[in-house]
Amino acid sequence: MSKPAKHAQSAAEPKAPNIARFAPVEHLHEARLQLLEREGSYDSARFFDQRADELDALLATFLDCVFEQSQATALTFDRAHISRTMFAECGVAQLHAVGTGFADCLFTGCRFGSFAVMESSMHSVEMRDCHIGYLNLRDATWRDVQFVDCAIDEFDAVGAQLTRVAFPGTRIESINLQHATVGDVDLRGARLHRIENVEYLRGTTMSLDQIADLAAAFAASLGIRVAEGNKHIRRYSGNAEQLIGGKMESLQIARRIVAAYGGACFLTNLKLNLLVYWCQVEALRQSGEPLFADEISVGQCGPVEPLVWAEYATFGSRMIRQRDEWQEADLDERAEGVIARVLASLGDLTVDDLLRMSSARGGAWWNAREQGDARITAECIVHSADMHAAAPASTLARSVGEVAREYPNALRLLERS
Repeated sequence: MSKPAKHAQSAAEPKAPNIARFAPVEHLHEARLQLLEREGSYDSARFFDQRADELDALLATFLDCVFEQSQATALTFDRAHISRTMFAECGVAQLHAVGTGFADCLFTGCRFGSFAVMESSMHSVEMRDCHIGYLNLRDATWRDVQFVDCAIDEFDAVGAQLTRVAFPGTRIESINLQHATVGDVDLRGARLHRIENVEYLRGTTMSLDQIADLAAAFAASLGIRVAEGNKHIRRYSGNAEQLIGGKMESLQIARRIVAAYGGACFLTNLKLNLLVYWCQVEALRQSGEPLFADEISVGQCGPVEPLVWAEYATFGSRMIRQRDEWQEADLDERAEGVIARVLASLGDLTVDDLLRMSSARGGAWWNAREQGDARITAECIVHSADMHAAAPASTLARSVGEVAREYPNALRLLERS
């Protein structure tokens, strides 16, 4: 049997994070983001308003630097050393910083699809007004860290060592502290929506209001069935089958798509997320009721379901392969009908086709982004152009198909050239 998180003995009032006030150095020289390289050394550099695809700064050193209003698809900082550095209004779909050391740093107004900081160390770091889809700090050592007015879809701190960490004004959709060692971790300022492995919260500080709000989660961890009238919160055993008010989770839809259609469709994580989103749209079209209850986030390029994204993150842009633990039994008739309809019309589209469709002007993602919202609600979808959108007549997938039919050997010749 696993043991609950170890926790340092402390007074009732947790100690606040001790964070040095960050101030950029006066004289910075302009640097090019595209020129970042492995084992590079950067001192007093400013990376301003730049775009890049995949960048690799493995084992690099950054001192007194500023990353400002810059975007990247994938950025690798593995085993780098980053000190007295600011990240301001930056957007990175996949930020990888395994084993990286952060000291006296500030993140403000940033958007990260996934932030992988396993086995990292952080000391005197503040994140302010940031949105992180999946924050993975497994086996990390963080001391004096503060999240202020942030939004974190999934906070995965399994096996981490956390000391003097606080979350004032921060929304955390899902938190997991399994096997973590915590001391002076203050959750009182956080808005918690779901807790994985409630027993591992020992050693944290929470308010009475938070505990009351999370009564259902605490009851579920003890195997208690909670009922109110005809609406039941069914027994939750820590898997993806948590049903609240009769609605399922996006992850069940995703697993069903992979199981039933993965062999016929080239499914990547991004494509799967987009198809799950259009299943939600189709359900709202048919009955006015959403298909699943959990959140849809405003991703960098289109709508993303954090639970789905995290589950298949290890595949990156590769094709998702079915695994035994992802087997999903047939869903109810309504869900199966919605999935079949969406896959019949959109399953053959490429990711680029789906992204153009999902990010069209007037759609739910477009409207939410324009309004500065981090989430796409069912109401947002209902009042968007997505309710009347159809598969585009001209797509990359259809163009390739037409070429293959008109010139049967053309693609084979290109393949061999």
